[in-house]
Amino acid sequence: MEAVAKAILAAREEILIACWLISPEVKLVRPYDDDDGPMRLVSLLNKRA
Repeated sequence: MEAVAKAILAAREEILIACWLISPEVKLVRPYDDDDGPMRLVSLLNKRA
């Protein structure tokens, strides 16, 4: 999942999510704490938007 986080951060034009059932709260980088919001999918997508 860390590779997914790196790919999202490296995206320049578009990010395609082909899964219709994905939680925006999923944490992509380990180890993570309860307050590790910046590595959640929703945070990374908001950063790239």
